[in-house]
Amino acid sequence: MAPHPQPTCSAFYVENKATSNEDITVRIVKTGSNVKYSFMLSDNGENWTSASAITSFSVQSGKKKYIKGTINNISSSSYITFSSSDNYAIGGNIMSLTNAEDYEETTTISKDFQFFNLFRGDEKLIDASNLKLPATTLRKYCYRGMFQNCSNLRFAPAELPARIVPERAYISMFYNTAISQTPILRGEELGIYAYSYMFYDCNNLTNISSNLLPASTLNESCYSSMFEECSNLVHAPELPATTLAHSCYYSMFKGCSSLLATPALPARNLAHSCYKLMFADCSKLQESSLLPATTMINACYSGMFLNCS
Repeated sequence: MAPHPQPTCSAFYVENKATSNEDITVRIVKTGSNVKYSFMLSDNGENWTSASAITSFSVQSGKKKYIKGTINNISSSSYITFSSSDNYAIGGNIMSLTNAEDYEETTTISKDFQFFNLFRGDEKLIDASNLKLPATTLRKYCYRGMFQNCSNLRFAPAELPARIVPERAYISMFYNTAISQTPILRGEELGIYAYSYMFYDCNNLTNISSNLLPASTLNESCYSSMFEECSNLVHAPELPATTLAHSCYYSMFKGCSSLLATPALPARNLAHSCYKLMFADCSKLQESSLLPATTMINACYSGMFLNCS
């Protein structure tokens, strides 16, 4: 009999990173009455125990706890959030939380809000570098606020591979975290507010890959406030888009007080408020690119360089 193929990526896991060398307690906090979940737990990723709608579990010092199961009926007012009693890391395939049996082959998020607020506000989460987010087909709000206010999260997942990013899919995903490097982003077709506030107030970001944002056609507010208040950001990514939309770059780098130069802005046809407040309060800005557009539209440059010395 041929050996059973080993998984290319394990199920989602929580890893104990407590400095005290003690067990940690991980809580699953339910907000709202509609959300339903059922999980199985494992110490090795192979032998599973049904835990149904558990509200907490322990992870031994230096060990991992693997989790798979289902989460249903999530909305903006009904969702679950993980939190811990001490420092921890997360890794493995996030899709095992929604598709227990076939997560290795699953690259489609089938529900709006699927991972909404999943770790929001947990100051004990320090590392998500080994977390795999393999979905290439997304839904609205699916990663919204996922790590928002995880103020000690230093390492983000490596990549977000989706090329089509629907409405508000990544909004506030890493808002107010301590990450020093962004995931690779593949988005080419963007919905409204797709990346809005994604890295707001991420003050450990200093340099960003020049090809982070490859989209050539934008949508309303898709990059609005994306890097706002990233006070240590020195270099901005390239912005190759030539087709703009209402407020597409609104406040994108506002408050980036270490930014030295603006990226090239090649668009010749502008949109309402497209560059509004884009570089406001960038007090160290030394160089700005040429603005080739010859036809203006309402508020297109409003406050673009407000309070830039």
